[in-house]
Amino acid sequence: MPTPSDVVELTMQLMSIDSTSGRETGAMEWLDRHPRERGWGVQRIPVTDGRFDVLATSGDAPSVTLS
Repeated sequence: MPTPSDVVELTMQLMSIDSTSGRETGAMEWLDRHPRERGWGVQRIPVTDGRFDVLATSGDAPSVTLS
């Protein structure tokens, strides 16, 4: 995932996706795809029809949770 040098770039990429209420799907798909492409374990957690949360882990237990 990110190194300290690309945290700003990753933040800008994520912020460029419209994720206002009811339009979160694009951001969640990015959050699913980006860590998966880098070898992280990724789970989609269903919320309601067509909406989901993402849990991405790089080890045995999460040390940081973004909600």
